[in-house]
Amino acid sequence: MASISYQKEIPVRYQAEIFIAGGGPSGIAAALAAAGQGRKVFLAEAQSCLGGLGTAGMVPGFVKFGDGENFLADGIGRLILDSLSHEKGPDYPGSIFSIPAELLKRVYDRLLLQAGVKFTFQTQVIDVIRCGEVIDMVLCQAKSGFFAVKAAQFIDCTGDGDIAVW
Repeated sequence: MASISYQKEIPVRYQAEIFIAGGGPSGIAAALAAAGQGRKVFLAEAQSCLGGLGTAGMVPGFVKFGDGENFLADGIGRLILDSLSHEKGPDYPGSIFSIPAELLKRVYDRLLLQAGVKFTFQTQVIDVIRCGEVIDMVLCQAKSGFFAVKAAQFIDCTGDGDIAVW
């Protein structure tokens, strides 16, 4: 198999305390928790919206929020459920637990913006730059081209674990 050597100067577009790959439910929760602790957060989402399979995959389903008597998904879970209920309004048909994907997209966008989380869509992590055994930066590819994000901590919420492997 033939190979080539390729070199290009890539801008470091963002510097954050915490970089999160993936804007599905786990990425949203990680970003909101970190931002709620005053951390500077950048999130890269590969799809054109937040929410993972619940929105982009049109499989909007949450696990139960409680055991029938107690509400067990407090904190960020309650914030998302309450925000979605508010977004639906009092005249929305269906139960409190119905999840309209388009409204959920707006809720996720609004929650991250209000928390001060920087995020981009159509952005894939394609490699990491390490200093010894520690990740220093991730390389991303988006419609705007290649760029790097420097962070102190990296959280992979994509489900494939590429950042850990790299």
